[in-house]
Order: sequence, then structure tokens, then C-alpha cells
Amino acid sequence: MENDKRIKLLENAKVCSKCGVQMTYIYGEMFECKSCGNKELSDFGIIKEFLEKNGPRPAIVIHDETGIPVDYINKLLREGRMEIPDGSDSYIKCQKCGTDIRYGKYCPDCMITLTKNVSQALWMPEVGEKPKIISKKNSEISFASYIKRKEDR
Repeated sequence: MENDKRIKLLENAKVCSKCGVQMTYIYGEMFECKSCGNKELSDFGIIKEFLEKNGPRPAIVIHDETGIPVDYINKLLREGRMEIPDGSDSYIKCQKCGTDIRYGKYCPDCMITLTKNVSQALWMPEVGEKPKIISKKNSEISFASYIKRKEDR
């Protein structure tokens, strides 16, 4: 519960790194300081930019390189805003049965059980995707695969 509050503060509050004044959201993932005019990316924007430049990376590497808390990265995975590519060494777990999923809160099987309606389950953002078995590589998170998944719908 405490982590959820901290994450909510991270999303809604951006303090200017130059003058310390509360910044205002302007568009996309960008904030602007009304005091000095400084513009900065949101935490999600920082992660997105990092992944676009460096390709898929493990959450701990994203944290080490950007300073964004792993809890926030996990929150983005749970929301389906980012996903772990197939073939990674580790995945997040379904909150009901514990099976591996690439993103979301529940695996499709548990969501069907929870909703008792297949058509509802297929369109809910909480439904993650089970990984396909392919060659193993480092546990990585990919923003690009999230965009591709959205475009395929």
C-alpha cells in the first residue's frame, strides 16, 4: 500500500531539477517548469526514451541507468504499458495462479475464470499474455513490442 502511494506521487508530481518548483504537465510525457521554463520527461517518458535508444533491457538495468524505481517499472508491466519479450529468463507472475505472464495482472485462464465471459476477458487491460517458448535471453522489457501489440489490434 505504501509503494502504491509513492508511485502515485511519482506520476503526479514532477519537481524541476533546476529550480525545485512544481512542474506542470504540458503534453505527451513532457512537463514544463513555469518558473524557469525547463522541460523534462515524466518517469514513463524517461523509460520509453531509454528503451527506444537501447532496446529491451531488464528492469534492474532500466533502474540502474535511469534511476526510476523498479516498483514503478513493475507497475507499468502490470498495467500493460510495457511488456517482457518472449524468450526472457524471467517474467512477472499471474496474481491468481502464479503462472508466468509477460504483462498484466492475470493470465488469460484466470481472467476467464474471474469474469466467466471470454469476450470480456479478451479486451481487458489486466489480462497478460503467457510467454511463447523460444530461445532464452536476458530478462528484458520492451516498449516497442507494446506499441506493436497495440497496432495489431
